[in-house]
Amino acid sequence: MLKYDLAGEWRLRDLGSGHDIMGRLPGCNYLDFMNNGLLEDPFWTENEAAAAKIAENDFLYSRRFSVGTELISCGRVDLVLSGVDTIAEIRLNSGKGAETRNAHRSWRFDITKYLIHGENLIEILFKSPKDYMKREHPGSPFEEKLSMPSSNVAKLRKPHCHFGWDWGPVLPPAGISGEIYLEGIQS
Repeated sequence: MLKYDLAGEWRLRDLGSGHDIMGRLPGCNYLDFMNNGLLEDPFWTENEAAAAKIAENDFLYSRRFSVGTELISCGRVDLVLSGVDTIAEIRLNSGKGAETRNAHRSWRFDITKYLIHGENLIEILFKSPKDYMKREHPGSPFEEKLSMPSSNVAKLRKPHCHFGWDWGPVLPPAGISGEIYLEGIQS
């Protein structure tokens, strides 16, 4: 088995505001916005309200990487991810390789047919959890509360505390909290 780690620097584009900045995965949009001076600390004074608005946008993380003969010659190459938060479409070299809808599990996708020798482009489109709730569950409108999350967040496989709790702010991030790598399996 061969492992090719994809952790590190990625490009992050906020599809709502148009910001195009350097990001990191594992990591999330809030940390990347803070690290690039686009967001004040959401845990300080009244900054939570401005930070919560970020969750209304979709985000695209992208990265170019090169693979050699050793990985390409494997019988199968999987993309392995954990902690994908939450509604995401994953594309490799413009081919739609996978979708995720659950932050509470690990994912493994066969990407052999999309991988090419040399330079590759991986893109992960994170869709807004707020828009998802409004679109997929229109009968139970999304409600934000500063003390406890709305009961309808149970329909979204994302940590409920991201939507507020008595001890935490409303900050539903987009990103990856675990690992992201390619795994070549010899046949």
